[in-house]
Amino acid sequence: MYIVKQLFSWGGLALLGIAAAPWLEAQYAPPTAYSVTVTNSMFGTPVTMQIYRDGNKAVVDNQSGDTHTRTLYDLAAQTSLFWDAKDPANACTIGKLAGDWGDPFTAPDIEGMLKHPSKPPTKEMYNGFTADVTEAVEPTQKVAVKVWREVKTGLYLRIDMTMPGAAKPTTVVESRNYIPTKPQEPAFETPPSCKDPGTIAPELYRPQLEKFAQKVGGAANDYIPANIPPGSQNACTMLLRVLDSKMQPVPNTQVAIDLSYDIDKPPHYTIGSTFSGGHLKEVTDQLRNGVLRVDNVPAVFDVELMFSSGHQGASSAVVYRHCSGPQTVLLFVKSGETGTPDSWMWVKSGKYAAAPGGR
Repeated sequence: MYIVKQLFSWGGLALLGIAAAPWLEAQYAPPTAYSVTVTNSMFGTPVTMQIYRDGNKAVVDNQSGDTHTRTLYDLAAQTSLFWDAKDPANACTIGKLAGDWGDPFTAPDIEGMLKHPSKPPTKEMYNGFTADVTEAVEPTQKVAVKVWREVKTGLYLRIDMTMPGAAKPTTVVESRNYIPTKPQEPAFETPPSCKDPGTIAPELYRPQLEKFAQKVGGAANDYIPANIPPGSQNACTMLLRVLDSKMQPVPNTQVAIDLSYDIDKPPHYTIGSTFSGGHLKEVTDQLRNGVLRVDNVPAVFDVELMFSSGHQGASSAVVYRHCSGPQTVLLFVKSGETGTPDSWMWVKSGKYAAAPGGR
């Protein structure tokens, strides 16, 4: 539980070195389909989290004061989509899931303390649920906690904390409206700002896009970096253009592509007089007017380029599909400058959005 993990970073509390308890721990079976409302009052103003989960999909809706945000997690792919729920027209931000996403059944720091209870655990009713009630004291800072967990699933129904010298405990986490059934599908809907591939590039990429646009022409909004996951849901025909720093076709270019690239088990490629490894296939003979056409490209694939049989260098990229139309140009621009990376961009609009010859 993200909100619980934050409790023990406050004040420098550390739970390292707590010995295992001689009592038998409760065994819980958390569900993978539910909805629940969790309130965190640790930092004064309460933060309300409405959590929905259905298998590998989870949504956390955060509200505090004037702030209202939503995050959709893909727990299998370890990715997230974040947007402003008050103004969903703003750009949706994509990210990688690192660590806890807000699971209301998990709180490693708390669980570490509860392995050494200060008194024998008991059971009592709480908000209509039978709860395991456990108390413990952190041995260094002497912070006391009292925890109520639903006896079957381990849901954290309530966490109280008493700081040293405090007259009474403070309820820092409380769960309510727990429904152990599959949430309705609308809970996982995303706004257009997440569905439009042109808006998923976070502001982190804005300087890169503006610099690229200044170099090749057009506006920053004309382009999407090709290395941003995940690939768009809609498929399209890719038109790959390979250009030099003067935006001219690069002569003597060899191209190979792996349309079955496994992001979880990246293959090893050998690049030399021939291309080999994985499902890599040379397609140089399919180039027409400096353009490679590939129908219905997958959501993620690998492209390998070699110039003048390697004498003029090589370049490669794991590309995530971002289709802005039935045919979408993937633009490769060779840097021509030592120490400056090559550019791989999908083109949404502007003068490079169409390939030569109308392919």
